[in-house]
Amino acid sequence: MARFMVERTFPDGLEIPQSDKGAQACLSVVGTNAELGVTWVHSYVTDDHKKTFCIYDAPSPDAIRQAAKLNQLPADKITAVGGDIKGYYLPGSCAGCNIFTVGPLMWASGAKIEARDASDCSGRASSIALASNRR
Repeated sequence: MARFMVERTFPDGLEIPQSDKGAQACLSVVGTNAELGVTWVHSYVTDDHKKTFCIYDAPSPDAIRQAAKLNQLPADKITAVGGDIKGYYLPGSCAGCNIFTVGPLMWASGAKIEARDASDCSGRASSIALASNRR
């Protein structure tokens, strides 16, 4: 299944009632999408509610177009997007900041942070970690 971003324009603005009627409309769209193998993941709406950027998993752009047509929704532009980029940014080269920020993530994933003895060392970073433990 591929991931796509769908850009939609609503000249009068998109308003979904916060009521049973609005819930039923959304359930109808989800049901129609499912019949075509299209799954809504997430949406972003502009402040004026006139444009949406929706993320979908689908077998093809044509399946999204067909679902949009059946749901009477616009689909101005469909763009294939790659996988998510997840990460972090740390400015500078603060070793202490790095280990306290990144360390817990590494430990949680089961990574070996420090070598127990010199035979486990590979590269300068591991040697530095060992040297700092000998103080």
